[in-house]
Amino acid sequence: MNKSLFILFLIINGLINPNQQLIQMDNNIIKSNSIVINHEYYDLTIRVEKTNNKNNLIVDLVPKKNSYFVSPNEKQNFTGKYNMSLGSYNNLSFDEHIIESPIAKLKNEFGPQVSAQFCQATKWISEKTTYIQALKIKTKEDFEVFGRIQFTIEPSCTFEQIPFAIRYKNGVMSLFSPKC
Repeated sequence: MNKSLFILFLIINGLINPNQQLIQMDNNIIKSNSIVINHEYYDLTIRVEKTNNKNNLIVDLVPKKNSYFVSPNEKQNFTGKYNMSLGSYNNLSFDEHIIESPIAKLKNEFGPQVSAQFCQATKWISEKTTYIQALKIKTKEDFEVFGRIQFTIEPSCTFEQIPFAIRYKNGVMSLFSPKC
């Protein structure tokens, strides 16, 4: 059976929502509930997963071309520190503290391209890092919420803002990229 007929069969039978992104790996079609961004200086994947009966927003961020950014766990006050936000919603909020893996270590090794403000040891991220943020559902009704991930990617010094949206419908949480 060719791939197009197989995908059509899955859509007709309700196994795949036509709005979901499809990924083909080793001749298998996998439903994807993620947002993937391939930027010149980083790759970023956002997804929602349910683990241990808890909904989580998971972000994988991979710096490229010797780029780096400030950890959300950095104690110093940086304007472009990695941050995730949901805005003000009554039906969904972040629960607990963000988990960073691997945990950032203090570094001051980025050389002359870093301004004097950053010369002290800082929790810089320069390798693949995963962020897990538990989500707390506050209602049983269907809803949509909009959020944003933001950080400054160095040494290009660009402030990145990545919007995302979470939909909760019929007890199922999904992620999508807003049309804004």
